[in-house]
Amino acid sequence: MKRDNIIFLAVLTIVVSALAILQVAADERSYKFEKRVVNYVDSTWSTKPGQEHSLQTSYKYYGRLDNGRVISHHKPFNIGDSIVSVHYGK
Repeated sequence: MKRDNIIFLAVLTIVVSALAILQVAADERSYKFEKRVVNYVDSTWSTKPGQEHSLQTSYKYYGRLDNGRVISHHKPFNIGDSIVSVHYGK
């Protein structure tokens, strides 16, 4: 009986410690602001299957944004599409 109580208390201590650590970690990840940036697609192009590497089995679509960044996706982009980026900070 005494051994069961000791094991129970040990497990309870571990669980409570884990919950406390998770709470502290969640507090550290809290962000003070969220900034949404909208960019628009200026130009588009695609690559055929196998053009980039031999394991590529489908078309890959690219879009150049108005800020100069290039993004890719498996679905095509259209010129003028809006891309929303969300930036978090403290």
